[in-house]
Amino acid sequence: ADPGAADIIYQNLKVGATSTDFMSVKNAFQSVYQKMGVSCTDVGGLWSDADNNYYAGMEPCDDATLFAGTKEVEAKSNNALAVILGSVFGGLFAIMLIMWFVEKRRVKQAKAELAVFKTSGDDIKDLN
Repeated sequence: ADPGAADIIYQNLKVGATSTDFMSVKNAFQSVYQKMGVSCTDVGGLWSDADNNYYAGMEPCDDATLFAGTKEVEAKSNNALAVILGSVFGGLFAIMLIMWFVEKRRVKQAKAELAVFKTSGDDIKDLN
């Protein structure tokens, strides 16, 4: 999901790592929760039975806070999609409206041309 996050996790948790920065690992995992399809609620925190509380810095994160920036990006993306779709459908409607007026004018013109060639019954009697 994110090569940078994957590298942080790998470098800190690989066999033979000389040290582990737990907060960096936690932040790297949390940065890709949404891409992995998990939430803070799904993961939870690291509980200490001895203290009957979460370890310091290992409390569950807050989905609203963690995904706030991505929701803003999604909203902007959705707005752009709405503008694009609105423009496309508006353009299609305009084309259909123009075609309707052109067809209406063509039919009116065709009727007028037929009226020029139409003769009445009296004209036919005079020819005989």
